[in-house]
Amino acid sequence: MLPRNYLIALVVTAVVIFSSVFFLIRSFTGDSNESQQTAEKQNKDTPKPKKISDDAKSVTLIVQGELVGEEERRSIRTTISSSERRAEILQGYEDSVIKTQSTPNKQPAYDAFLLAIEQAGFTAKDTKNTQDVRSACPNGKKFVYRVTYKDNTSEELWSSTCSKQGNFLGDSDLIHSLFEAQIPEYRKFVVDVRLG
Repeated sequence: MLPRNYLIALVVTAVVIFSSVFFLIRSFTGDSNESQQTAEKQNKDTPKPKKISDDAKSVTLIVQGELVGEEERRSIRTTISSSERRAEILQGYEDSVIKTQSTPNKQPAYDAFLLAIEQAGFTAKDTKNTQDVRSACPNGKKFVYRVTYKDNTSEELWSSTCSKQGNFLGDSDLIHSLFEAQIPEYRKFVVDVRLG
C-alpha cells in the first residue's frame, strides 16, 4: 500500500491537471450559453438594417444642374411612393417648384419598383467618401438618391458626372431609367430644362 501523503499528493495533482485541462478547453471553445446570451443582447441593441423594399415610405431621385446663378439653377426631382409618382422642375438653390406632374400609383407597382431599385443598389454606399455634395462637381451634374423610411428617417447618397465623386455605389444608369419610366412622357416634361 502507498503512503498516505503520497496518495494525497496524487489526488491533488490529478485535480489540478483535470481543472487546468477543463479551463483550457473552455477558454478555447468558450461558454456557448454565455456567448449565445451576449449575441442575443447585441442583436437587441443593434438596430435591424432597413431594406427599402420593406421599409421605404418614398424614394426620390434629384438631378441637379451645374453651379450657376440662383435664377438660372435648375433641378429635376422625381419622387415615387405607394400612392403617387411625381416629377418636379425646381429653380434655384432653395428648390422652388416651378412645374409639377403627378400621377397616381398603386402598392403592387410601388413594391415592384422598390425591389428593382434595391437590386440596382439604390442604398449601396461608399462609407469612405465624406465629401459634401454641395462642393462637388461644380461644372457637371449631381445626382441625389434619397429614401424616406416609414419611421420618417431618411438616407441620402449622391454621385456626379465628375470622375469618381460621390458616395453612391449603385447602378446609376439603371436607376435613372427606372425612375424616368415611372413618369408618363417624362422626356416631354423635362424637354425645356437646362441643367448644364
